[in-house]
Amino acid sequence: MRNFIFLMAFFCSSVFATQIPVPESPKYVNDLTGTLTNSEVNTLTNQIKALTQKNYAQLVVLVVETTGDETIEQYATRVFDSWKPGDKDRDDGVLLLVAWQDHTVRIEIGYGLEGIITDAQSGKIIRNSIIPAFKKGDLAGGLQKGISDIESRLTGNNLATITPTDHPLPFSGWWALLVWAIVLTFISARGYIKTLGVICFAAIVLAFVLPIAGFSGSWGVLATLLCFATPFLAVAIAFTPFGKKVRDLMRDANQPSRHTRSNSSSHYSSSSSSSFDNDNFSGGGGSSGGGGASGRW
Repeated sequence: MRNFIFLMAFFCSSVFATQIPVPESPKYVNDLTGTLTNSEVNTLTNQIKALTQKNYAQLVVLVVETTGDETIEQYATRVFDSWKPGDKDRDDGVLLLVAWQDHTVRIEIGYGLEGIITDAQSGKIIRNSIIPAFKKGDLAGGLQKGISDIESRLTGNNLATITPTDHPLPFSGWWALLVWAIVLTFISARGYIKTLGVICFAAIVLAFVLPIAGFSGSWGVLATLLCFATPFLAVAIAFTPFGKKVRDLMRDANQPSRHTRSNSSSHYSSSSSSSFDNDNFSGGGGSSGGGGASGRW
């Protein structure tokens, strides 16, 4: 009975523990303690804006008196989940959180930056740059040095070369070329010569239009290369002995019986009618898995 009462008391104390609310409508620099002057806030804000323009990563600063009954790690997680700094695809957000009265500080790192700013490196920034200034009562100086070190890590890893819309290919470009060659061979084997000619003409036009239109990045380069390769693939398929042999094999393999065609047609009809049943939607901004480090002075 005594153990039961103890557990209930512990549970109630956890449930009703005071949680410091997460500020709404955040800015680049959020000082809830009033320690920073307006000039210092402007200087830090400009420093963060320059970092974002140079590296695309999004950094935000929050200074509170205390994190209440929560650890600074727990409060940082709630703030990050609420504010969602960083791009939703790259997860390149950074939260620099200071609990001035508690003498604690934390750098919370988004998923996408965990390999660039490791936990050990975050701890080093806190110990060597931020805490020495904080011990002297210099909040602005510690924040400036911390932001500068974070920017150095981002710039040193060439993060700026990754544009916000550039997403790496999930497969090799050679696989894409092989699949496209198979598609063109199938079209030729079915006797759709006019269709193949139209595809070649469109590919030649797009090969010149895509770069001019600004389609860069991994996907843009892949599309342009496939367009350039299309006429050469079509010639190889149509006029070389190897291409003729492959076409003949595909033509022989695509001679199903009428019964098979009927079954496959009905199967396609049933499957296509259910392909849009799932209307799930996912969205959101940057996220963090708890990467980063904390410190105390």
